[in-house]
Amino acid sequence: MRHRKYKRKFSRTPAHRRAMLSNLLRSLLHYEQIQTTEAKAKTLKSLADRLISRAQEDTVHARRLVEPMIKDRNLIHKLFHHIGPAAEGEGGGGYVRVVRTAHRHGDSASMAVVELVNKTQLYYDRRKAEEEARKAKKEEARKAAEKAREAAQAAGGAPVAE
Repeated sequence: MRHRKYKRKFSRTPAHRRAMLSNLLRSLLHYEQIQTTEAKAKTLKSLADRLISRAQEDTVHARRLVEPMIKDRNLIHKLFHHIGPAAEGEGGGGYVRVVRTAHRHGDSASMAVVELVNKTQLYYDRRKAEEEARKAKKEEARKAAEKAREAAQAAGGAPVAE
């Protein structure tokens, strides 16, 4: 009898399924927000909630339980020093959010965004740095265009269109 044995199989062997979920988990911890299919997102949510709950207490035992799924020392450090403490005090999970999005164009699979509820300060710092870099690049391009326009007018040529 298979009572209470339900698990999403994803038409994969157990080793392939474990590897796929491990890769998704590492991507989620690295980027703090990923897009995947809805079924994978739901499975990933329960797995990530368990690992984040485990990471709230930084002990050797907890690290050894988390290590087989993550296998990356930098991500384990991030989990135990940034993500786990940010989730401290909240009990019973709920550290990961699944938001359904549009269907995928190729096969019409329902897609979802998986993100950490309390994104770490690193995520916000990275986003701010990207925004500042984009603004600086835009400003630099504007100044270069303005300089080229002034040079063309000084040479006596027709004004350069924008």
